[in-house]
Amino acid sequence: MIVISDGVRKSLVLPSKEAALAMVPDLKVSLHRPVRLTVGTLLLRWISSLSARGLSPRVVRQHEEVQTRFLATVLDKSVTSLDADKARALYQAEVARILPKTGLPVAVDTQQQALRQVKALFRWAVDENLVPANPFERVRPIGMRRAGKPQLRLDEAKAWMATALAMAESGDKLALAALLLLLLGLRSSEALLRVARDVDEEGTVLWIPRGKTRNAKRRLQIPALVVPLVRALTQTTPSESLLFPATSGRPTAQPTLHRKVRQICQLAGVPVVCPHSLRGLHSTLALQAGATSEVVAGALGHASFATTARHYADPTILAQTQADKALTSLLSVHPAAPAVTGPARRSPS
Repeated sequence: MIVISDGVRKSLVLPSKEAALAMVPDLKVSLHRPVRLTVGTLLLRWISSLSARGLSPRVVRQHEEVQTRFLATVLDKSVTSLDADKARALYQAEVARILPKTGLPVAVDTQQQALRQVKALFRWAVDENLVPANPFERVRPIGMRRAGKPQLRLDEAKAWMATALAMAESGDKLALAALLLLLLGLRSSEALLRVARDVDEEGTVLWIPRGKTRNAKRRLQIPALVVPLVRALTQTTPSESLLFPATSGRPTAQPTLHRKVRQICQLAGVPVVCPHSLRGLHSTLALQAGATSEVVAGALGHASFATTARHYADPTILAQTQADKALTSLLSVHPAAPAVTGPARRSPS
């Protein structure tokens, strides 16, 4: 007897035709019985869908690690066993989780990110008709998130850039990679995974063929300040080889670039910032210089300026940019309006 269930073909051998026919009714019942979908199986399907949507392997792995930890105690449970109370208890456990290295509770940003990801998982499951409702939909985040990273001020950024440039000119490749984070607004991975052929038009253009999201693909103009350094580096690097490899020839680990940025900060005598902060500083300085929000978002590889504004650009610069736009609109209505240079004086009565 041949039985096909969910695309899987099985051969059953029975002693007689009569025995096979007698088994048919029971087989039909078992084949139509609903399959028990566990939370773990649901998570695996979700991870596969993320890969199919074009997210980078690194981002997919991060989603898998976060949600596997978050849902660890219910991975073998049926998805229908999760209700709002159990969902809330899982989130409370994540909020109270103690990090073994520091002995401190997990950061607010970390636990809220986990909640956002698990909400997205079950929202997708609802859309796919795999679960009747999202048990996490009404779970509210706890604590105040930090928006963006501390950024260097303009004079500090100039001192940092001068130090990094001097190090790069002396042959420090990672210092050049750090410079590109600031000058081009790159993610650490985007700088460290570049090969020689990504540099085009005699060292004046850098191609980002792929990245964290689909919007990461872009063509960036390399500032003249570092064009000679980038050009010299590509001339001594084979076309498909990494520009900033580790000593083993493999891609340099992101913590290594993090330490290089810290070293430059210390040598320049400025506050210590992280690589992601330099990316944010790039967007802030671009806005301050008059670049439009759409241009800035595109340069950073964001689908919309909302992400740039929420996590990268300095809020004070955003506010000033909006104020400047408002003032420009007002002056365009009344172009002859005199400039106000001090407090208005009342005319004598």
